[in-house]
Amino acid sequence: MALGSAGYVDCPREANVYFELLPIAKRVIHPYGVELNHLTYNADILYRYRKAKAPYPDALWPIRYDPRNLLHAYFLDPSDGRWHVLRWTHALGEHRPFTDITLREAKRLISLRGRAPENQEAVAQALTDLQNRTDAPETWTAADRKRHTRDEHRGAAQSRDMQRDDTPVNSHPPLTAVPDAADEETEPGEWGDLDLSKVRAAEVWDPDAI
Repeated sequence: MALGSAGYVDCPREANVYFELLPIAKRVIHPYGVELNHLTYNADILYRYRKAKAPYPDALWPIRYDPRNLLHAYFLDPSDGRWHVLRWTHALGEHRPFTDITLREAKRLISLRGRAPENQEAVAQALTDLQNRTDAPETWTAADRKRHTRDEHRGAAQSRDMQRDDTPVNSHPPLTAVPDAADEETEPGEWGDLDLSKVRAAEVWDPDAI
């Protein structure tokens, strides 16, 4: 009765089987990486196996991914049995973990703008718009608030689950955000040493004082 009402949930007996329980996508390793959901993932480890047939009946390589955080995918190196992190090639430092649901929403917005949802640069921009909204939170719709909360909670849960397993090999350098145009025009240190507490407020003009 419980399975019929709530479904089946994988509950590992050991804490270090996180990667083994993730969904699998069978893929060919191209020179530029692997594709999942029209997103390209890559890492140094894949160069060793690009264009090589996998030692499995279907000759495809199993790529693991977590729908709660699609910034990364994971690859098991058959030579030593170690897991490696594959990063989305268009990820920026401003991108936070995003779910498969948020990815679908980003692609929907791209389609409404008349662009191809397979365009990864457009996907990256749409995700930035969704994750880094500058308008006040009270103006968000219920769907916006739900998406923001869901991505934060699911991203945190994914991080906790992965920490229970052996640390995967991550050869990627830290992500860097795209510099803002206004920042580029400002010389280093021009505003960094400014103490706003010592700036005098501008005087208010009073016409009756004349």
